[in-house]
Amino acid sequence: MKESKYYKKKLKENKKINPSYSIAISKLLISTIIVLSTLIITNFNSNAREYYTKNFLEHNISFNSINKVYQKYIGNFNNSEPKEENTIKVSNTSNDLSSMPRTEMNGSYEIEVGLDYPVTFLASGIIVYIGDKGDLKNTIIVQGNDGVDIWYSNIINNDYSLYDYVSKGNILGTTNNDKLLLSILKDGKKLSYDEYF
Repeated sequence: MKESKYYKKKLKENKKINPSYSIAISKLLISTIIVLSTLIITNFNSNAREYYTKNFLEHNISFNSINKVYQKYIGNFNNSEPKEENTIKVSNTSNDLSSMPRTEMNGSYEIEVGLDYPVTFLASGIIVYIGDKGDLKNTIIVQGNDGVDIWYSNIINNDYSLYDYVSKGNILGTTNNDKLLLSILKDGKKLSYDEYF
């Protein structure tokens, strides 16, 4: 008799779901409900569809505000931050761009850095764009945790992908030649270098 109770108890314990799995499943279900609700509402209501198109599809989405809401109600979703055991590229050179000669061009800055200069991230955030942006070739845009977008152009990048979380001070890549093109924007307006730093 004692053995059968013991085995029944063990069987019940083994059937319990790990708490971390149940949290992940509930977050996934909540996210799925939100997405499906949005799709249903925009499909049947033309006013909601116009609002969604105007405010979400035609403009940049601020991941910073989404992150704050998600953190407040659901918890941390940023699992792509580097772990301690991962190797992180860091530069052994002084990356103080403020001491390097720079020229302002339409609110952007052309900074003379030297050939194959290792460019580091100036702020932590999420990579929201990789590619050519108009006249700016090899551009990477990082939306910082403070809501400021920093555009790094003329960069050779082999290690990062779209929507990767990056940390301040880690190496982004190297310059394509001896110039780094840098733009700093907040809410679509360009900030001066001295204003941000």
